[in-house]
Amino acid sequence: MPKAHQGPIQRSSSSTDPLTTPNHPNVLKRNQVRCFVVNMSLLLVNASDCIGLPSVPEKKAIAETTITPTDGPKSKYERLENRISELEALLRQKENRELSIPSTTPPIINQPSPSTAPMNSTSQSQQPQPSPYSSGELTPTLSLPIPSPQAPFPSSFPSSEAHVSASSISAASNSIPLDIIWPNWPPNLPGPELLRHLIDVFFTFHPHANRLFHVPTFMNSITYGPNHPKFPCTAILHAICAIGSLYTGAVTSPPLPDFDKISPDEIFLEKYRVKEQRPDSFAEQQAKLAREMVDRLNVLGQELFEVFQANIILTWFYWSHGRWVDVFLNSGNCVRLSIPLGLNMCPPFHSISKAERPPSIVPPARTVIEDETRRNAFWLAYALERHCGMNNGWAMCLDDQDISQLLPVQGDQFESGTLVYPWQRQWAHTGNLLLTHPEGQIDSFILYIKATILISRVKAFNTRFRARLHAGDSSVTNSESEDHDPRGSPAFIELDHITSSFRSSFPSHLRNPIMDNVVDNHLYTACLVPYVAAIVLHDPHADVRRSGCISALKILTAARAILDMIYSIWSTSFDITLLDTFCSFAWFTAGRVLVRFLQAAIDAAGQDQIATLRAEVEFVHSAVLKLGQRIPIAYRFSKMLQEHLTKTCGETFSSADQSSFTRQTDINAAGSLVPFNQANYPTNQGNTLRAVYGSVEIGMVPQENTIFGNVIETYDGLRSRKCGFVKGEVTLQIQHCLLTKRGVQLHEIDTVLSHEQALGQCQDFLDTHLPNASRVKTSSTAAAAQAILTTPGNCAAICSKVFRHTDNYTRFYVVVRDRETQLPVGPHRAKSQALIRLWISPPPQPPSGTRPQKGVIQYLASSGLSVSRIDRRPSDDSLPFRDVYFVEVASPTEIIEEPDLSQGSPAIRSWTAEVENAIELMRKMGGEVDNIGLW
Repeated sequence: MPKAHQGPIQRSSSSTDPLTTPNHPNVLKRNQVRCFVVNMSLLLVNASDCIGLPSVPEKKAIAETTITPTDGPKSKYERLENRISELEALLRQKENRELSIPSTTPPIINQPSPSTAPMNSTSQSQQPQPSPYSSGELTPTLSLPIPSPQAPFPSSFPSSEAHVSASSISAASNSIPLDIIWPNWPPNLPGPELLRHLIDVFFTFHPHANRLFHVPTFMNSITYGPNHPKFPCTAILHAICAIGSLYTGAVTSPPLPDFDKISPDEIFLEKYRVKEQRPDSFAEQQAKLAREMVDRLNVLGQELFEVFQANIILTWFYWSHGRWVDVFLNSGNCVRLSIPLGLNMCPPFHSISKAERPPSIVPPARTVIEDETRRNAFWLAYALERHCGMNNGWAMCLDDQDISQLLPVQGDQFESGTLVYPWQRQWAHTGNLLLTHPEGQIDSFILYIKATILISRVKAFNTRFRARLHAGDSSVTNSESEDHDPRGSPAFIELDHITSSFRSSFPSHLRNPIMDNVVDNHLYTACLVPYVAAIVLHDPHADVRRSGCISALKILTAARAILDMIYSIWSTSFDITLLDTFCSFAWFTAGRVLVRFLQAAIDAAGQDQIATLRAEVEFVHSAVLKLGQRIPIAYRFSKMLQEHLTKTCGETFSSADQSSFTRQTDINAAGSLVPFNQANYPTNQGNTLRAVYGSVEIGMVPQENTIFGNVIETYDGLRSRKCGFVKGEVTLQIQHCLLTKRGVQLHEIDTVLSHEQALGQCQDFLDTHLPNASRVKTSSTAAAAQAILTTPGNCAAICSKVFRHTDNYTRFYVVVRDRETQLPVGPHRAKSQALIRLWISPPPQPPSGTRPQKGVIQYLASSGLSVSRIDRRPSDDSLPFRDVYFVEVASPTEIIEEPDLSQGSPAIRSWTAEVENAIELMRKMGGEVDNIGLW
């Protein structure tokens, strides 16, 4: 380990220099560093010869800046701190060989190396041996390095979810020579490597992380030891661990509730949780630890602003998981705590009363960054409480009139610590705040906060209207109506004007949240909010059965504007599960409005409107369900929307798009296999597989097209252990047409919408006739046809009879719930095909003199089966570069499923037995094999 030579420290000869006092704390501080360096030197001298140690470099003098008598003690102390940091940096320098010192102390931190492999690296040459340090359940043995504060941040990840297991993290790097061992590491925190990984994914994927914290400052603080005063508050780290579980497979998250037994709108989920016989997941453990630490620090009056930040993160976690009781209590606690911290006001707008307590019980901010971090934290707590409160009619915990705070600065100014004076900024109480946006003091996050203020005003109007009317408030009185219709009151008219004008007031460069396939998360949410506000404002007064109702028109227009925004983000490669949690509520709100109009259309027997509204509702539902793949509250919203649709419109209208090719196959081609039932067909490929396993018995999924190849969604669904069982196949000839709005000519079309398969099948036609038109993917051809009704511009949808080739066919699998489920056909239908699922891990480098691990070819060759096709997809588990193969095997002749011995035919082979024997043979060879189809 390199050692640092202690050079002479130049001091003034003045006897008044405090550093000449032996007991001065700065002297003691430096002595501690010297002792640490000496101890490390002794460690090198006395180490056992069996331990490979790096060579000791030449002693290097560290020059120190002369401390003049005019420097104050604080300045000298800061300089000494800088010298200490330099010494610590020298001690963390990297060597080419690993130093392994046996110890029973669990947590270790590997110091940075420029050549350190990324966390998800799988290069065998970079795989280290397992760490000798072990720890408890919450501190697994890991070896992920903590980079230096100068390292680029945030880290880049190959996908929105880091599928990392504890074992894969432990093999992250072996090029780190020196380990700092923290004997006082907090016992309930995960090990430093896993902690760093969770911090990384939090800052990389959570939309608000880089506003709640100043990232470089925070990342620098985690390089200090746990006892260092700059080390992050433990409550914050526990909270980050809890919410970080949403973005990684390295730790466990709580399972979804069983909504077949529990209402998706249930508030008190904890009464069901206590009946579950399962231990807390990692995320739940960390959330409880954060809660306990927050409560303790609160009563002790310590680290109160850090407690405030931890509370915000905890509320994000609770909201993501739909824990309504915790959300309500914690979000209210956040904004209430901001008041004694003095975060809701800023000088000179403090109270004029003479009170014993100061405006703030925390010391003033020392830097611009610290001041703006506090301001950002307040606005995030404010937004959190307002957004969580939109699904109820309860009062807020902090009145808007009690907020006299500056709006945040722009993101680049926050990161650089630029001082922006108050007269250059807007206050929360600034006149015409929501429609005026000063140049140089507006960005997507500021618009996000303004949008939250707008929706807060709308909710406050609805909550207080009756009380204000009773008190004789002229702003809510409608002089032209005797029935007290709020829509004629000055306050309502003003809010309606702001709501309808808010998005159009955005600066030109901030009007589109999606630019070049890049989504601005804050701006996307800010664009959604005014439409939600319009629905909340007008929904109580909308009569959807009356054609002349202005409020009904307003909420329908707003709902379809939200639908347009779903279409827009759906057409990009952005992972929509990373959107702000409020987006799931906004989409759900739009879905409920469309269900109201669907019910009215059903009552009026308007077939055209029924088809349109039904497709819109189904698309919104599928989008919310996709959000629910990561965010549990979105999954609850999808269940709530489905339940609302069923109760309002009946079971018949809980099914899928009518005109997708999957549904055509159900109706037209599967009659010989499956009796058609109008009400039992789910929405799309992924939903079909899940529905077959859980709620229906038979379904259709597209498997392959003769032009565009495999249907990826189907094979992704077949990776699941609960994918159903293939019992047949059907082939459908595919034809397309180009559908446009009335009057749009072919040369005027600028956008073509359809499913990815349809776009690929018609690629030649589009390249020839519409080479400049943009191509937008939708969930199905039916959804594309519906989308052109609400999509602005000259767009078109691909439906049928646009040919790339005349031999355009799609093959569909007939999927049943399980192997025992029979199709409604004769008992001895001929069978000669099977679908086998085989998992293959990447072969490790074999030791010298040994044979390599078996591959898919070796397994299949030994089975004796005739292979007709092989398809491969990456596995959906946490193991890196593990593949799952889908192998179709066929017999040269059709074989009766069960031998009929009564007819004297004992020689007839059983196809099932032949397939099962082959699978059993592959399992004996060490393969992980399943039979998922037989027909």
